[in-house]
Amino acid sequence: MIKRVYKIIFLLSICFLYFGEANAGVTEIFGCQNLDITGETYILQNDITTDGSCFTFTADNIVLDLNGHTLTYANLDFEGAINPGFEIADGDELTPLGWDLSGAHGRAYRQDYTQRLFFDNYSLNITNLAGDAYPEESVLTSPIYLPVAGKYAMTAEIKGGPYGAFTSHLEIEGIDVTCGNEISNMHLSATTDMSWGLVCEFDISSPATVRGKVVLGTTDNTKTTSLSIDEVDIRPIGFSGVAISGYNRRMAEIKNGSIIEGRSKAIYSPAIYKTSAVKIHDLNIVTNGINSPNISEYWAGGMEIYDNYMEANGKLPLNRQYAFSMIDLGATDGGNKIYNNTLMNGPHVGISHGGGLSARSEIYGNTIKTRVNATNGFSISAGANVDIHDNIIDPIQGHGIGLGRDSDNTRIYNNIIKPKSWPCSEYSSYGYPNSAHGIRIKNYGSGILENVEIFGNTIIGSTNPQLNNCYTEVSGITNYLGDDSGGGVSDNVKIHDNNISVTTDNYLQQHAMAYKTQGQGEIYNNTFESNHIILDMSDGDVSSATQYKAFDSNTLIKNSTPQAGFYTIRYGYNFPGDNVFSNILLQGGADLNDISYGINNVGRTYSDVADLSVNWYVDFLTKDSFSNPLVGVSVSVYDKDGILAIQKITDTKGTAFDALGEYIYSYKSSAEKGFTFESPYRFVFEKSGYKSLTVDSAVDSSKKISVTLVESSSLDNSVYLIENITYNPFTLDYSAPEVPQGLNVF
Repeated sequence: MIKRVYKIIFLLSICFLYFGEANAGVTEIFGCQNLDITGETYILQNDITTDGSCFTFTADNIVLDLNGHTLTYANLDFEGAINPGFEIADGDELTPLGWDLSGAHGRAYRQDYTQRLFFDNYSLNITNLAGDAYPEESVLTSPIYLPVAGKYAMTAEIKGGPYGAFTSHLEIEGIDVTCGNEISNMHLSATTDMSWGLVCEFDISSPATVRGKVVLGTTDNTKTTSLSIDEVDIRPIGFSGVAISGYNRRMAEIKNGSIIEGRSKAIYSPAIYKTSAVKIHDLNIVTNGINSPNISEYWAGGMEIYDNYMEANGKLPLNRQYAFSMIDLGATDGGNKIYNNTLMNGPHVGISHGGGLSARSEIYGNTIKTRVNATNGFSISAGANVDIHDNIIDPIQGHGIGLGRDSDNTRIYNNIIKPKSWPCSEYSSYGYPNSAHGIRIKNYGSGILENVEIFGNTIIGSTNPQLNNCYTEVSGITNYLGDDSGGGVSDNVKIHDNNISVTTDNYLQQHAMAYKTQGQGEIYNNTFESNHIILDMSDGDVSSATQYKAFDSNTLIKNSTPQAGFYTIRYGYNFPGDNVFSNILLQGGADLNDISYGINNVGRTYSDVADLSVNWYVDFLTKDSFSNPLVGVSVSVYDKDGILAIQKITDTKGTAFDALGEYIYSYKSSAEKGFTFESPYRFVFEKSGYKSLTVDSAVDSSKKISVTLVESSSLDNSVYLIENITYNPFTLDYSAPEVPQGLNVF
C-alpha cells in the first residue's frame, strides 16, 4: 500500500513538472511578429532587419531573448534633404547648396558662427523688413523622395525675433497635407525668441517627391523680423524595435543581443518603447535618429536596467525644453535600479528619472559620456527619492547631474564627474555664456526642495576650445536654489565633503567657477579649486545674488596655473549680502579679500551694500592643576571695543565652543568700501574657588585655548596655551547607509 502511494505521488510530480514547464513555454522566432502568449519565452534564432517596427507584445510576463542576435529596425533605404545644416556653400559663401531661396526675395543668406551659431559652423538667416510688401518669406529644401506610404516628419531648429512680432512654421510642398504633431508633441509654429524646434508630421498613401518649406511671417508689419534656422530635414517617424500594444501590460525581460536603429535615421523611434519590462540587460542598443531614445519607459517603475551598452547618435534634441533622454523614466513611480550601463553620445539627457514618489530608486555604477548640445541636457536628470552614486560621468561635452524643483529626498554621492564646456547653440555673450555644470540644483523660483544631500563627489571641470564668438563657462557645483515665489524655503539641503577643481585656458572667452551660487543650503567641508573664479556669488540667470548663506569649513585653492583674470570671489550683476565664511582654509594664494566686482571686474556700483563676514572657531579647554576637566567655568568674550560678545559655560568635559568674527567687509562702490574688525578679543575665565584668568588674542584663524585654573589658595597662577588649529566641527560619517525600499526621508 505504501509503495502504491509513493508511486502515485511520483507520477503526479512528473505530471506537475511537465505541465508546469509547458505552461511557461519556449517559442523559437525567426522574424518580426506579435508576442502574444502570456508568460512565454521567445528566443530569436537569427539576425533580422526590417524597414519599420519589429516586435510588438500583446500579453504580460513575456521574456524576449535575442540569443546573441541583432535586431535592426527602421532600416528603410532613405535619403533626406541635401545639406540640412547649411555647411556646404554653392558658388558663393552666402548661398547654401541644395536650397531654393527665391521665396525669401533676396533676404536669405548663409551665416557663419560670427552671426548666429546653432550646430557646427553655419546656419541660415531669413529677414522680413518692416513695411515690406511681402507678408512672409520662405525657403525650400532640395526635393526629397519618400519611397513608401507611411508617416514622415519635417523638423527644423529655429531662433527668431523680436518676440511677439515674428511667426514661423513649416509646410510641405508637392502634396496636399496638413501638418500635425501627434507623435512628437512638438511645436507646429513659434513666436518665441528662444531656440526652438518646429515639426510638421504628415502621412502619405503612396510614394511621393516633396520639398520642405520654412516660413517667416510677422504679426506687426512695422517691425523687421528675422529667423535663423538649422538642421532642416524630413525623415520617417514613429518606429520601434520592441514596443507595447495596448495599455497596462508588462514584459518580464528583454536580454542578450543588439537592437539597432537602421539607415533611415527615423525620428522619435525608440529601440525599446513602453514595455515596462522588469529587467532589461546585456543588450547593445543604438539609435540614430533625432529624439530616438534607447529605452523609453516614461511611466514605468520597479525596473532593473543593467549591463547594457547604448549609443544615441542623433545630432541634436529637437527642442531643449522637451527633454530627449537615452533612458527615459521621466514620470516613473520609482523602485528602479539602473546600474553598470555605458551610455555614449546622447545629445541631451543620458538618464532621466523623474517622479519616484512611491519607492526609492538607485542609479549607480554607470559610465556616461553624453554630448550635450543644448541647455537642460544632463548626463543624469533626477526627480525625487533617488540615490545617485558611484557613477563615472565624463561627457564629451556638457553637464553632469541636474536636480529640479521636484527633486526631494535625493542623494548624490561618490561620483566622479567631469563637466566640459560645449559649443554655443543658444547663448554666446560674455555676461550670459553657455554653461556646463558638474551638478546643478535649480527650482526656477517656484517650488522648494527638501532633504537633498550632495557629498563625497569628485568633480573635475574643464573647457573645450570654442569658436571666437562663443562664450562658455564650466562650474563644479551650481546652486540656483532660490526662495519660492510663494514664500517657501527649501529645507535640509546639504552640500559637503566634495572635492572640486575647475580650469580654463582662456578666461576671457571661457569662465571656470568651482562653486556658483545664489542658492540655499548648508555648504561645508568642501574643497573648491579654480584657476579663474573659485566662488561666483551673483549670476545673471535668475537676476539674483547670494544672500544670508553660510560657508563653513571649506578649503579654497588658487590653482597653480592661475589665469590673469583670477579672483577668489566674484560678485556679478547683483549685490551678495550677509554671507558668512567660517573656518575657511585658504591655499595657493586664495584670499577672501580678492573680489571681482561685476562680471568684468569693472568696479560696479551696487544698489545696496554687498558684504561678507569672516568667522573662526574657538575651542576652550579648562582643567584644574591636576589636569582634571573643570565643569562650570564661565568664559566671557569681549570684542576689541570691550563689548561682551558671548558668554559660555564649560561642560562636563571642561570644554566650550563658539564662532567669533574677525571682520566684516562691505562694498557698494569703489568709493564706498571697507573693513569693520571685531578682533582682537579678550577672554575671561572664572569659576568660584579658582583664580580667574584673562587672555588677550587676535582671532584670525581657528584656535584652541587651553586653560589651567588653580585654586584661590594656591601660590601659583592660572596659565594658558593658545594653538592655531585646522578645525573641523563636522565629523559626520558620510558613507551611505542602506536605505529601505520605499523610504521617502533621510
